[in-house]
Amino acid sequence: MRKNLLLTFWLALPILVFAGLVWWIFASGARPSGMDAEPVGPGAGDTGGANALGEWLAGRSPNDVERANIARRQGRDVDPFWWPGGTRVVVEDAGSDDDRGVTIGWLDGQTGVLRAVALRAGGDGAWSSVLREQRPAEGSLIYLSRGAMAQRIRDGRSDVVGADGQILVPVSVRPVSTEGVAASDPIPLLLTLPG
Repeated sequence: MRKNLLLTFWLALPILVFAGLVWWIFASGARPSGMDAEPVGPGAGDTGGANALGEWLAGRSPNDVERANIARRQGRDVDPFWWPGGTRVVVEDAGSDDDRGVTIGWLDGQTGVLRAVALRAGGDGAWSSVLREQRPAEGSLIYLSRGAMAQRIRDGRSDVVGADGQILVPVSVRPVSTEGVAASDPIPLLLTLPG
């Protein structure tokens, strides 16, 4: 009887070990990652450019990441459109009862062509989107509109017009705080829809 019990346990041991490993993987996946912990110790959170290859493989410019880490360390406000993790644009819209949506646009610095991105409704009267590859250059003026926007060229003059045909006035973006934003995360930019 005792031999049968030991033999059964011995044969079931691989299955029990495998089940234990699967349980451990799922249990540890539910916990927050240790890599997301707040950096502690000398030089923590800033490798001095030693992770350049990793940043490049992640699709971010190592120079921009280093520049972002320096700005964070010094507590400087920055232009949100060069931030290596992207820009999370949030537009507050008091008159969000219409369903036309909100669009953010800018004139491309090289071609002069209008680039526009439709924002998604957040359900709280705000519209947002994360801009990474498609975003304005540093210091660009932006346009905000309810509904779509278009570029109208007449007599050599380029205007950006909203869905109602009215000329949109460009908005300059002020520098934003880097506090609490990792270089790999999108930096928040809060805007208010004019009018």
